[in-house]
Amino acid sequence: QYAWQAGMMLTISTNGSLLWRPDLLKLFHDSPPYRLVVSMYGASEESFDTLTQRRGAWKAFRRGIDAARGAGLPLRINVVVTEDNASEADEMASLADAWNVENHAYTNMT
Repeated sequence: QYAWQAGMMLTISTNGSLLWRPDLLKLFHDSPPYRLVVSMYGASEESFDTLTQRRGAWKAFRRGIDAARGAGLPLRINVVVTEDNASEADEMASLADAWNVENHAYTNMT
């Protein structure tokens, strides 16, 4: 909030898992960032959870994305493409498009 009050343009990078929290939604509503960038690691629960090595990561990601979209926050999804999820790259971008969220694919990730 201090940086926003100082006039800085803030871009926040996140996995999105906590964007549903009312305190964060209020903070971002009252002190809007230039953009919230959320990383996407798969197009399905199985692939997302496998790549992040965290059971429930997909559900947390979706909950955060849905809450941020509902609040009208300025989102961009970074589609993170690795050897393990390259077969889903187009599907991940299509999901972001279906959610009307700007997206960019990052390849050559290891």
